[in-house]
Amino acid sequence: MRLDQHQPLGLVWVEKGENSLNLALMKLIDAQFLETPFYGSRQMALHLLNQGYCVGRKRIRLLMAQMGLRVVYQRPRTTLLTGRLRGSFKPVATATPMLRL
Repeated sequence: MRLDQHQPLGLVWVEKGENSLNLALMKLIDAQFLETPFYGSRQMALHLLNQGYCVGRKRIRLLMAQMGLRVVYQRPRTTLLTGRLRGSFKPVATATPMLRL
């Protein structure tokens, strides 16, 4: 962004838009994301490094967020009962204390 000083009422921000390198990276990220939607920012950075682009992971993460790309992976199912507790849970019989008279 830059300041546009030709405005009679004061200073106004004018957006520059994306540079050509970011647009090229977005095209590469989009093409790879269609093939491998499970690639996160780390794997995408490694993929772009193999393609000859030395780009940091944080920049990739920022570009993916701007494009609205979210990684597809199985999220943890923390609210469901797991394993032996699901459907086969049987309470353990506890011994009742004997009263001594």
